[in-house]
Amino acid sequence: MITEEVERKLVRKHGLVPCPTMGAAGIHTRRHVAVQTVNGRRRLVAQCPDCGMVMEAAGRLADFSLTPPVDEARAAARASQVDAAKSHRAGELRQRHAIQRARKPDDDAEWFAWYGGEYLRSEGWRTLRAAVLARDTYRCQAMLPGCTGSAAEVHHRNYSMMRKGDLDAHQPAFDLVSICRVCHQACTTAERDGRLQKQKART
Repeated sequence: MITEEVERKLVRKHGLVPCPTMGAAGIHTRRHVAVQTVNGRRRLVAQCPDCGMVMEAAGRLADFSLTPPVDEARAAARASQVDAAKSHRAGELRQRHAIQRARKPDDDAEWFAWYGGEYLRSEGWRTLRAAVLARDTYRCQAMLPGCTGSAAEVHHRNYSMMRKGDLDAHQPAFDLVSICRVCHQACTTAERDGRLQKQKART
């Protein structure tokens, strides 16, 4: 029988309702060769005798009369079942995305509260911060208008590898730059304004 993991993958990725007699790898273990007529032309296909799904062409045969016809009723029922599964899955994804969009402002607020408190006070961050400042010889890498030139802070280009609650999950050093307070404030404000614009666009 098909394993639960493979079944979840089939439904999640392909919207496919697993056949009861599928093997553990998610493959139809029984296939019958049959003749299918499409737009007036006949072709050989493989059809599962258990669920009715019509699969890939089975090859060529000179005398179609030697091969039974496709069970069109079962094939149509199976196709309808798969379409219904895909539609249901699409609805689930839309609902999940709507919930995620609704929760994102609260999630972001919680994350930045953790980042600005527990993370920035952690020993790991202090060590990494000192290494970045030394690498850049304490010179501001932004050089925006009003830049003081001397860097005393470190700016994250992004936070892709950081996870709330994980004090050992740091951004790699190439995502961190030494920066002066004036430039850091300008970068932070621009990023915050960009996030607000994205939130407004989603609502």
